[in-house]
Amino acid sequence: MILWQPDPGKAPEVMGFISTDSRIGAYFGPHIFTGTPFEQAPVLEASFDFDLSDGRASVAVEVAGHRFEASLRDLQSAVAINRDPAETSPFIQQGVERKSEAVGLKVNGKDVPLSLPPVGLSGGPAAVFAPCGIYVR
Repeated sequence: MILWQPDPGKAPEVMGFISTDSRIGAYFGPHIFTGTPFEQAPVLEASFDFDLSDGRASVAVEVAGHRFEASLRDLQSAVAINRDPAETSPFIQQGVERKSEAVGLKVNGKDVPLSLPPVGLSGGPAAVFAPCGIYVR
């Protein structure tokens, strides 16, 4: 999912579930995010270019006329997670995560300053690389 709202006083410029296949993207709103503001989120077809190496992971996403480049560096050791549903994430989360100690974001080639909280919305780290995972409702 992507939510890009550079001006908090205006509607988001890009918002929705992103996938190379709209049928897959269409699953998440009504099945995983039921009862949340994202239940009716649109599906946006996107292209992805991943780069994974020891200690870092990055992706460039092309969607809705924008290019988003996210990078996670200084990845910590992999840990198994099992999180119960919460108000902000009403689903069980199971998987493997590697916490990132350094994060970067560029939108359309421009750096976006980030301020990450110590704990993310899911109850885990605010920035992680998750090579596999399951969301269950």
